[in-house]
Amino acid sequence: MTTEIQPAQTGVVKTQIIKIITIASLMMLAVAALGYFLSRAYVLHQAELNISNLLLSHKGIHHYVQQTLIPSYLKYQSDGQIPATFYAPELLSSSYIVRNQHVFYNQERKAAGLPELYYKLAANNPRNPINKADDLEQKLIKMFNENREVKSYRDIIEVDGKKMLYVALPFLENNQKCLRCHGKREDAPPQLQERYPGQGGFNEKIGDIRAITSIRAPLDREHVDVAIGVTVMLVGFTTFVALFLFNTRLRTLVQRKTLSLEEEVKVRTQAEESLKQVNVELSAKNKDLEQILYVASHDLRSPLVNVQGFSKELTRDFATVVEALGQEEIPAEVKQKIAPLVEEDIPLSLSFIQNSASKMDLLLSGLLRISRLGRAALTITTLDMNTVVGQMVADHEFVLKETGADLKVGPLPNCRGDQVQIDQVFANLLGNAIKFRDPGRPCVIRISGHEEGEQAIYCLEDNGIGIAPAYQDKIFEIFHKLSPETEGQGLGLNIVRKILDRLGGKVWLESEPGRYCKFFVALPKA
Repeated sequence: MTTEIQPAQTGVVKTQIIKIITIASLMMLAVAALGYFLSRAYVLHQAELNISNLLLSHKGIHHYVQQTLIPSYLKYQSDGQIPATFYAPELLSSSYIVRNQHVFYNQERKAAGLPELYYKLAANNPRNPINKADDLEQKLIKMFNENREVKSYRDIIEVDGKKMLYVALPFLENNQKCLRCHGKREDAPPQLQERYPGQGGFNEKIGDIRAITSIRAPLDREHVDVAIGVTVMLVGFTTFVALFLFNTRLRTLVQRKTLSLEEEVKVRTQAEESLKQVNVELSAKNKDLEQILYVASHDLRSPLVNVQGFSKELTRDFATVVEALGQEEIPAEVKQKIAPLVEEDIPLSLSFIQNSASKMDLLLSGLLRISRLGRAALTITTLDMNTVVGQMVADHEFVLKETGADLKVGPLPNCRGDQVQIDQVFANLLGNAIKFRDPGRPCVIRISGHEEGEQAIYCLEDNGIGIAPAYQDKIFEIFHKLSPETEGQGLGLNIVRKILDRLGGKVWLESEPGRYCKFFVALPKA
């Protein structure tokens, strides 16, 4: 029997379908709108987070310059260690330092695949023309000066067709210290006047906000579009499946499972590649550790055996002394036995114990230095190597005078590196030059340098005993010494090589036994 659908029923069905479609469409629009605002809020949050992190970093640098660097500079200047006329914005201007630091910051962001962040310390009367405020920035400087309760300005602007989150903050208010460099031109340090002709940056007033921090972060609209598209497609596809085709829903589930499996395979592949790299690095580290553990166990055992052996002898000797002293009448032959024990054998045994313990302490100290070397935080800066090496030489003044060494240092190019660790490199090399001097002639040491390509090359040359070709590669190995009688534990040159590896440099040598030895150090130039 066939049931016919009456026109009234058909109308009801059509009405219901229209209602369902209308409700589904409204739901899709609501979800799409929600997705849009959520995506927009997320992008704004990320942009504000980038700006917040950047501002914190810049504020930290400004505070360091204003509260630590400049007070220290003024103290050294008042003590006569720095000329009263000295001024260098690279060292004393927080705005100069932050602006140049921001260039490197953007380079690192670009290398990491992140968008660059615009930064400008905008002023109406800047020393550097690149800091000249535009129309908007001039209005904001005026606003911040007229209304001190306003602490920030935030807006979404368009630059070159791209949406940007723009944030402006007032810079520091001028105080009496600021007028030393920003007051009358004739009152500023002479070198500052020479570097910046004209009145830019001068004639400022106490209490004025002379500049603003101006920052822009890009708002990636693509993220918003993708979020909206995915949300609309997901809602539309789910609604279509729920209303019409159950089979399509099954295919969707299969597709999702397939994508999940593909993503899982991709993640596992990446994890396997990472694991391979970790295994390679662990293998190299394990080799170093095995060598360290082997040599350390071998060298530590000898002093321990001495300590144990002489301790037993000392205990036995003292037992004899105690037993002899317990007699009421001590025979002459016993006295003869006690005397050398107390006067010679026991002190000698104690001396061996102390020497062995000292050797163990030095060896353990060296191992700790090597183990800590890779974990020490690096502070990479541009270094004036004439100052760094000059201070290092001053630290060795006593031993240089004591050995009669003739040391001369030529002009040295600047480099990039960690001052503490580079100082350790040159201190180790200078110490070796003094230690391995030729006793048959006066000790002569020369330190020179030059630039070559992207590197600064330094040479420390001496006229000492030299190193035979067979040993020139081995001396950089841990615990390797030219002779067992040589002072030290064979750690210095290994530490030098490890430091330079971390700093992107290298070390090598040229030597002719009995005539000279040259150690070359290469570091990234400034």
